[in-house]
Amino acid sequence: MRGAIREKIIQEVPEVQGRVYEIQVPNKDTPKPYIILKQGTDTPAEDWLGYKRMIDVIIYHRRSTFKDLDALAKKVMGALDKQLIVDGGTQEAFTCFFEKSSTDYIDDDWNALTRTLTFSVLGLRPYIIEEYIESDEAVQALASYTREMLPGLTVYEGVFPAGYLLPCVLWRLEATTSEKITHIHNKIEKVLRGHVIGRTVGEQEEIVQKVTQSLKRIVKLQYLNRFYTIEDVDYIATRDRFTEGQIQVKLFYLDKVSQDFPKIAKVSLKGGILGEQR
Repeated sequence: MRGAIREKIIQEVPEVQGRVYEIQVPNKDTPKPYIILKQGTDTPAEDWLGYKRMIDVIIYHRRSTFKDLDALAKKVMGALDKQLIVDGGTQEAFTCFFEKSSTDYIDDDWNALTRTLTFSVLGLRPYIIEEYIESDEAVQALASYTREMLPGLTVYEGVFPAGYLLPCVLWRLEATTSEKITHIHNKIEKVLRGHVIGRTVGEQEEIVQKVTQSLKRIVKLQYLNRFYTIEDVDYIATRDRFTEGQIQVKLFYLDKVSQDFPKIAKVSLKGGILGEQR
């Protein structure tokens, strides 16, 4: 992964002239500007995310003005933030997201100005994780409807793949409950979460509004041979787009109780057998 990020920076930030190193390589005599890539450890996230990996991009610039450092940092962010990156060797695809920037630091020993940009990479997971995420018909129904409503949007079901594309929405199942309402029907209620990720805040908000408003307008959603009734559509902007999902949808359908009862083989009256099922 670091190799792919290195190549992306070299392509998009010509000012560093290919000087993108691991932490042990440069010294105080290394020509500036240059960049150090430092990879953190993987931390488990939710099942639909897999793992979260942190990457520090440490910029070293000659001791000039902080405006020069600002310009270089801006180019690095443009090269990595919300950009799909593909490792040419492993074909691994991932997206980096800018998390934070450190305070500027003057390194007197190395006669440099430095700044650290921290990025997260989400969606990295063992290749078998999808085997543990059960497919749900309600998720498929919402995903199918979303694809029809917004054909330019990438829609995922259950989990984020390692190389997810932007903009996108992920629908996943949060909870299922069952309630018997008549002697022949059960009410099956599903709670689903929608994770919307845009390339910009404005694009993300626009997608959320289109999805929620459209779902609020429809009463029933048909998928395959089943009709789903949408009870509630809730949107909270402060929910984390990755770990929580900004959209919550409650829907239900009626499931007919099986009437396949065992037949009576014999009926007796006053000790005698009236009949026998053959």
